[in-house]
Amino acid sequence: AQRDAIEAEFGAPLEWKEEESQMGRGIFFRQDGGYRSEPEHWGAIQDAMIDAMLRLDRVMRPRVRDIP
Repeated sequence: AQRDAIEAEFGAPLEWKEEESQMGRGIFFRQDGGYRSEPEHWGAIQDAMIDAMLRLDRVMRPRVRDIP
């Protein structure tokens, strides 16, 4: 229900997974790079991953805390 607001606060589109066969749900943010990237790029990739996780935490933590 809050998808648009969450993505706006996060600052990028997210992938939302909801499969009937599973009890859980998932919210994903995909970015370029990974362990197959050249080692000299790893620092920047890790910085981008950390930034995305901090933004996602900032957006989702209050919402999860407010779940009854």
